[in-house]
Amino acid sequence: MIKLTNSQRISVGAMVVALNLLFLYAASVLPTLRIASLVMSSLFVYCLTGEKEYASGIITFIVTSVLALIILPDKILLAPYVMLLGHYGIFKPIIDEKVKDRIMNIIIKIIYCNVFSGIGIAVCSMILNFDFESLGIELPHYLIAIIAEVAFFLWEIIYSLCTRIYNAQIRSRLLPKR
Repeated sequence: MIKLTNSQRISVGAMVVALNLLFLYAASVLPTLRIASLVMSSLFVYCLTGEKEYASGIITFIVTSVLALIILPDKILLAPYVMLLGHYGIFKPIIDEKVKDRIMNIIIKIIYCNVFSGIGIAVCSMILNFDFESLGIELPHYLIAIIAEVAFFLWEIIYSLCTRIYNAQIRSRLLPKR
């Protein structure tokens, strides 16, 4: 971990916002790869939070969310990013640093996922009047919850793998030591 200068914070933050918007836009307009694009959009904030630049990570999340609201043609695809995926990259490094017990670590992350997914579903249902029945998924709610838990666990594995690749291969090129 290196201490970022103000110009590095600004330039990395701008790159993070641009990449987030690119992948959110791709998720919004491409008929395929929507989930992959949403997952990718959640990864970039780690460039800042991996350097313990949590305030910069929060700012980039907010800026990305506001700009995406203006730019994206399909606003409903912004909901997963705003409600969970975008800020998970800010939360994850904090939990990984503070909670060393692997089982407790994943339990806290699953609770985090459940809480923010629940908030997201409630917001989409009540405020945005989105009808989840229109998705055509005819499964019992408990089965959908189990599938979501498995999907989150897989996402956590992929996210952790990507952060390890970033730390080993990309970080030194993006943020060289002086």
